Amino acid sequence: MDALDIPRAILAGYDWGGRAACVAAALWPERCAGLVSVNSYLIQDTSTATTPLRPELEAGFWYFFYFATEPGRLGLTANRRGIARLIWTRNSPNWHFDDAMLDRAARAFDNPDYVDIVIHSYGIRSRGPNRRQTTASSGASERTRRTEARRSTRPGRNKRARRPCSTE
Repeated sequence: MDALDIPRAILAGYDWGGRAACVAAALWPERCAGLVSVNSYLIQDTSTATTPLRPELEAGFWYFFYFATEPGRLGLTANRRGIARLIWTRNSPNWHFDDAMLDRAARAFDNPDYVDIVIHSYGIRSRGPNRRQTTASSGASERTRRTEARRSTRPGRNKRARRPCSTE
């Protein structure tokens, strides 16, 4: 929003985009004129991230644990499209997507920060807030480290995160 000189906006997102919109609205409520968020991934209570689920549910989240390892980071770096195909197929067995649809989505995987963002997102959920791996030690991009440094030094950050977005 800063790069486009937009002081305030209605934020909207689906899936991970919904989560990003919710987090942005919580961190910067003065910049949020409204919020539309669809399909889970809302702001997560990371204090419960280490609470085990039933085994049949845990098995479906194999990639959370895979992405918490160095082989997971390297695997995602080397095979972004193949991992996406596997997750899409296993998580949505009745969804019959084609190669063209996967190819359209796979363009986002070429973003230079893609692996860092995925590893961080799944890592914070599986490790919990007190065992969080820092991006500085995990090989994150300079842009990711600068963003995290700016957020961590922002005065009043924790108080702001609890305020709801205004719907004026």
